[in-house]
Amino acid sequence: MTTLSKWLPNFNLLWFRFNSLSQTSWSGRQGRLPPNKCNCSAGTILPLARLSHATLTHANLSNTSLFAADLSSAMLTDAILTNATLTDANLIGANLTGANLTGARLTGANLTDALLRGDHVVNEQLADVRSLKGAILPDGSTHP
Repeated sequence: MTTLSKWLPNFNLLWFRFNSLSQTSWSGRQGRLPPNKCNCSAGTILPLARLSHATLTHANLSNTSLFAADLSSAMLTDAILTNATLTDANLIGANLTGANLTGARLTGANLTDALLRGDHVVNEQLADVRSLKGAILPDGSTHP
């Protein structure tokens, strides 16, 4: 079996997962995902995903790779993003209130004007982001 043929079944499964997610909750205009219905915890890979304005409240996105994804203005309240890869992600204006970001990789992520109140995130993670300008931090303070 060639390397490509070993990879293709996984690609098809990931594409199905992405399609299911995108058709259900692509944006606030096209519908909302019922709470706890989005579960991508099996290490789903969604690089460059366009989920701007998506409603992903209570979504389980643990171990998901969202490298360079557009999650601007997304509703991620109480989402589970443990060990997720959000490297270079666009989270401008995203609502991450109460989200669990334990172990999430935020290097280069843009969190300008994001709501992080009550998040499970440590200062070391926030030190690696591209921008926190205007963000509401976990302690309720506003980043300059």
